[in-house]
Amino acid sequence: MSDFQDIDLLFGSDCPLCAVNMKKLWCEFTCSPNQSEFLKAGEQIKVKVGQKYLDVLEVDFHVSLNATCNIYSSCSKIPEVAMMSSSAMGFVTFQCDHAVDRGNVQIKTMYHDDIQGGFKPVSFEVHKCNKDINGTLDGYKNVTTCPCKLYPRYELRAYVAAISLATAHYGIHSRHQDSSRGSI
Repeated sequence: MSDFQDIDLLFGSDCPLCAVNMKKLWCEFTCSPNQSEFLKAGEQIKVKVGQKYLDVLEVDFHVSLNATCNIYSSCSKIPEVAMMSSSAMGFVTFQCDHAVDRGNVQIKTMYHDDIQGGFKPVSFEVHKCNKDINGTLDGYKNVTTCPCKLYPRYELRAYVAAISLATAHYGIHSRHQDSSRGSI
């Protein structure tokens, strides 16, 4: 199954607009002809995943704070997003942390809105959650408008799921940096 199908399964049923924004982010990461502007390849390292070690490439991924917030906002009504993180940067970093076993890449996210260290943040149009749509958007079909907050019936489910996820992953640390505040 492709990663985009995984995005549809997780994000697309509750909020197709969120799925479009996520696909655009990861398409830029993997396919953009301008990767050299927002990606910096590091060293090949060994990382333990489960019981095995993988050879992975360290990568700095420069991401716009504004785009990150808009992506998170477009996805925030989905209970699984509440499970992953309670912040925009945490949401994107959580996904980056899972690139080790999915794509043999260890992604360190660098959040900023201007050029820093010769790198500018990845740039693409992020659609806001309250955008009025019903149909095709950026070539993706069956996209509909999503509310910007959780449906009330999902709030308890999201809270319980977040506690379960936090318990299951206790001790796992995020690797991201807000360049305006240092390491977080």
